Amino acid sequence: MGNIVLVLGGARSGKSGFAQSLISDQERHCLRTSVFYVATAGIEDDEMARRVARHRADRPDRWKTLEAQNDVVGTLEEIPSKSIVLLDCVTMMVTNLMFSRRTEWDGLSMEDERSVEQFVLGEVDRMLEVFRRRDISAVLVSNEVGQGLVPPYPLGRIFRDIAGWANQRIAKEADSVYLITAGIPQIIKEATS
Repeated sequence: MGNIVLVLGGARSGKSGFAQSLISDQERHCLRTSVFYVATAGIEDDEMARRVARHRADRPDRWKTLEAQNDVVGTLEEIPSKSIVLLDCVTMMVTNLMFSRRTEWDGLSMEDERSVEQFVLGEVDRMLEVFRRRDISAVLVSNEVGQGLVPPYPLGRIFRDIAGWANQRIAKEADSVYLITAGIPQIIKEATS
């Protein structure tokens, strides 16, 4: 079964760089040879284009980049078994999934909110199942969004809640979990042999 590692941190905490170093170590020390970078961010403006360019420049050219803004699970199903995957990032995947279900968030009923939550978390469960079933070694990058201020608008609060629940599900299933603070990794769940 594939190994799953979750790398959590705040904005510019160093989580993507740390995740890339984990993948490079795996690439050097195991028989898995294909590395796939699964990108969940779309380029909507100049700022995002600069961020994406920076991420591309930071990773080796030999890694295959797969754009998965609209269908992460479908993209993962196409990756060969026994590959290595770096998925960056879960919180962007959550955002994309939320907006695939609806675009109006003010005045959302409890039933509609619950429907979006169940859809997103169902996709997270499907993603984790693909990693295990296809024996894919995965490092997942995600933002820790629950340690800041409470967002003052409904969409922000709903996003924060769903992203937090997604992180919890992934952390429970993960073999290892790291929290990155100011570039310093702390292991908060260690793989057992």
